[in-house]
Amino acid sequence: GNGGTALFLRGSQMEKVTEISRRVGTTVEVRSLFFNVPVRKRFQKRVEADSAEIHKILTKAALCFPAVKFTWINGDREEFSLRRDEPLLTRIATLLGQELCDNLLPIDFEKNRCKIEGFISAPSLHRPNRLGNHLFLNRRAVFSPFISYRFVEAYGTRLPVHRYPLFVCHLSLPSEWVDVNVHPQKREVRLCEVRAVGEFLMEAVEKALGKKPEVAMPPRFAFPETKPLMLAEEAPVYHVQAQADLPLPLVEKKIRGIGFVGSYFLAERGPGELLLVDERAARMRIYYEKMTKSETKIAVQALLFPLSIEFAPNEAKFIQAHSDLLNEMGIGIRSFGKNAFVVDSIPQPFENEEVHLLLEKLIEDLGGVKSPAKKELAFSLCRLIKRKKLSIEEGEKLVDELLKCEIPHECPRGRPTYVCLDEETITKRFFA
Repeated sequence: GNGGTALFLRGSQMEKVTEISRRVGTTVEVRSLFFNVPVRKRFQKRVEADSAEIHKILTKAALCFPAVKFTWINGDREEFSLRRDEPLLTRIATLLGQELCDNLLPIDFEKNRCKIEGFISAPSLHRPNRLGNHLFLNRRAVFSPFISYRFVEAYGTRLPVHRYPLFVCHLSLPSEWVDVNVHPQKREVRLCEVRAVGEFLMEAVEKALGKKPEVAMPPRFAFPETKPLMLAEEAPVYHVQAQADLPLPLVEKKIRGIGFVGSYFLAERGPGELLLVDERAARMRIYYEKMTKSETKIAVQALLFPLSIEFAPNEAKFIQAHSDLLNEMGIGIRSFGKNAFVVDSIPQPFENEEVHLLLEKLIEDLGGVKSPAKKELAFSLCRLIKRKKLSIEEGEKLVDELLKCEIPHECPRGRPTYVCLDEETITKRFFA
């Protein structure tokens, strides 16, 4: 019928029980969560961080039970409303983004009392972490390093090194094969028939990867015909009178590059003093100090073609909440739709193709931080700086910049940026 029961609790005490008229379902409303423990409120994360955590929990629940209707209202805004019994792919698009949905392959395989169904990402879509792994074992959201490893192993060389696939999979195994009493919150499980499960997953994923998604071809653009550029028969000639009496400015060269030992740069700082410099560590130190000093303007490079990137809703919340700080650090990013953003500039030490990786890494490193500061953001960005092949002149300039830093002898991670090879050090190595 249309009848229901309303329970009103204050703390742990039941205040009132009344009969009400309502539709079928359950509604939970919480007010003044810290009314009897106000001290704990000061240790809570920001509202955006708590909302992102709630989104993760509801996302797991909604993907685990696609037959159940979910509506999440955050303040005055409806974050999502999921219909009952809607297709899993539709629910994935709503919760995890259309980009993922467009690059999914169906997986449906059953053998020897084991069954798996859901979707896995095409090899072209991958992440630097396992945050895109959504596994539901016997209708329970779990994390299993063994199962995740089997997925990666099944992809084989289709994935780059240290990259992981994304998937939303419902796995059914015999209950006697699964031990859920491993983690206090039942998040991790231990499998008894490891070999059988591993072989089953390998076969299932390999079969699914044989199916390729339909790829929509981009529209072809027709450019209007243009007339060829006509040049004048006689171009004007300009004459410049040389001034031989003006002396060239003398530049004192403090650092003299000698060469490279692998990826390490060998330079002479002064008579009898050599520096062996770790190129990557040096660049990390230089750009870390540039990013963290308020008086220093970060060098950025504008993208010729701005990039449009779509994120999962919880990731988009993080980007939106910290967009001002990201722009201050040289990542020119602005909202371009519900969960989409446009990036038109990036910090100088990075390449265009690394934009998505930069933002993914920031979300991974700082997603749980209450309010990331400049130093935390700069540290996360500097870790992504890659080794670069330099010329002798570029190496000399790098060492010169490094020695002007406040802490030139170590990178932000605490590793040495250079080793000083003076006569005393070399003598100790030979006659120690």
